[in-house]
Amino acid sequence: MWRTFLELGSERSLHPRPWTVWRLQPEDGVAVLEIDSARGWRDFVQAFPRVRGRFISPDWTQVACEYDAVHITLAAIIATQAFTFAATPHVIAPSYWDIETTLWLRWCFTAVTQVEVVPPPGR
Repeated sequence: MWRTFLELGSERSLHPRPWTVWRLQPEDGVAVLEIDSARGWRDFVQAFPRVRGRFISPDWTQVACEYDAVHITLAAIIATQAFTFAATPHVIAPSYWDIETTLWLRWCFTAVTQVEVVPPPGR
């Protein structure tokens, strides 16, 4: 999905080519939180709130104290993209993940292998 996302936006991308593609092998027993719904996103943000005025968003420093990574599924993205949610007395800020993603909060890989380098268009 990331490759397609980048290729569709490559003419105006914030991530111009060349792109380096890596295969990462996580350590055994890494703690990955999976968020697979709007309720899961709401519960997650409320469990790790960072308050900014009337809005709350995830406090990633707090999250990293408990998890190595957070995986946001496509179902969660579809259910939350650009929406706010009530979290009395605050509002959960809209999220814009765009692509199913695992956000790694610390380095916990046993192997890293370069798979390819995607050259700029026309090369």
